[in-house]
Amino acid sequence: MILRGEQAVRSPFVGRVAELDELDALLEVHRLVTIAGVAGVGKTRLADRLAARIAGRFAEGAFFIDVSPLSDANLLAPEIAALLRPGVPVDGTDADSLALAIGERELLLVIDDCDHLADAVAKVLSTFLHRTSRMRILATSREALGAAGEAVYRLPPLGSQEAVTLFKERGGPSDSAALICRALAGVPLAIEIVASRKRPGATGELIEHPTAAATAAQSAIEWRYSHLSEEERRVLRTLAVFVGGFTFASAVDVCSLDEGGRERTRAILPELLDAALIQPLENGRFRLLEPVRAFARERLREADEAESAARRHAEAFDRLAREECDRLFEGPREAWIARMRPELSNFRAALTWALDKRNDSDLGGRIVGYLGVLWREIGLPVEGLRRAQQAAVQIDGDGRLWLTIAFIKSALWMLPREQLDAAERAENLFAAGGDRRGRIEALVRIGRAYAFMRKRDESKRAFESATQLAQEFGNRRLCTLVGYEAAIAAAQCDDFEGAKALYSSVYPQLREDDERRLASVALLNLAEVEFATGD
Repeated sequence: MILRGEQAVRSPFVGRVAELDELDALLEVHRLVTIAGVAGVGKTRLADRLAARIAGRFAEGAFFIDVSPLSDANLLAPEIAALLRPGVPVDGTDADSLALAIGERELLLVIDDCDHLADAVAKVLSTFLHRTSRMRILATSREALGAAGEAVYRLPPLGSQEAVTLFKERGGPSDSAALICRALAGVPLAIEIVASRKRPGATGELIEHPTAAATAAQSAIEWRYSHLSEEERRVLRTLAVFVGGFTFASAVDVCSLDEGGRERTRAILPELLDAALIQPLENGRFRLLEPVRAFARERLREADEAESAARRHAEAFDRLAREECDRLFEGPREAWIARMRPELSNFRAALTWALDKRNDSDLGGRIVGYLGVLWREIGLPVEGLRRAQQAAVQIDGDGRLWLTIAFIKSALWMLPREQLDAAERAENLFAAGGDRRGRIEALVRIGRAYAFMRKRDESKRAFESATQLAQEFGNRRLCTLVGYEAAIAAAQCDDFEGAKALYSSVYPQLREDDERRLASVALLNLAEVEFATGD
């Protein structure tokens, strides 16, 4: 089994039999092996193939994380913690505490595309080697990381026969295959980009001016770009604003300049995919490999389109956050998180543009407000609170933003008076705006804040109001979750009989709604209150 943080690329895998065997043997001896090589030489695909081959040797399997979307070294350990789930709080996790929590766990960690955070990765991995005993690590980077205990495997380009096989599999013409592959120094990404099935273009200039392996990918990208139409070039440039991948729908949303352009974008994206400029991921997602993204980002700046593309990207993810917030109570929360989690890097990029650069504080504040549950559920409440407080300084009057502040402060067990103030502010804003669902959620947070203060009557009144409004609102899942929160609050106030009745009521409903994690917590808490009342 391979559990993926950012999904690995699915693309043709040709040859590399000797390399797989050599890496396999190297990992038997060394606990940290780095696959190093030039851009586009196939490091990610080789690491993914090796992980699939040997995952069964590890009791917990293999875990794959792509580091390329991370721009902040402080997010590295929390991202690994979120993937490994070692039983420690994710937010603020450092390498030492994470390594101690991993302890004797037997697993393979594949950490991909480390170049831009090489120093931070080296420190974290060195700590893992020092403080864990049965964990092995496979990393990919253009150069060695410099971590203590690291063994470096220099990945060469493909051999001539393997290169020709890949070229033909990608649809390249047979008559010139050997010459082109030799001109591209056997670098797989360069070969795939040049060997387009539909529009190969004239390759004579590539044969006449062969490239070195270190520049083969760049040369192939430039060559392919020169054979695109202007509209195809614009779409490719715009895709550089995505961080950590994208869906087909979001690409159409961001790359289309107007409604009439959406059909053209839908037609262009498969063309770019066929040309290997876009790479498919698991679960219907796509991405630009880093050499392509770096090239496209530079062309975006040269075309003076970076700012407009960033705005469309932020606006698209504002819409997505709002739509998903509206769907929060339509199905199991775990399914909602599974849809939202892969977009975290894009949400971060939108917030950097909107809040850090102060391009659109209102938009940034809305996104933060919509994401409160996500930050809490994936273990990043500190990041969420920092963003919410940043937005609250810049804007005023957003009820969902204040609800997020109240929600996350509750998750972090911060001062209940602060929770209450934020929740009451949210409730007032929702009431003024006629947002009934928002009022329900705010009343829940008010009830929980009073429960933290052990003010039973005030907490009970807040939950009674929330329950009545939820019943009028007519969403059964929302009613169940209000009951679940009311049960927690009742137990906090030592109202064990009340908590017992509430847990007994909501537990079967949570199971029926496939809210397995909440159902298990409800059952555990029910056992606690049964014990507290003498059973």
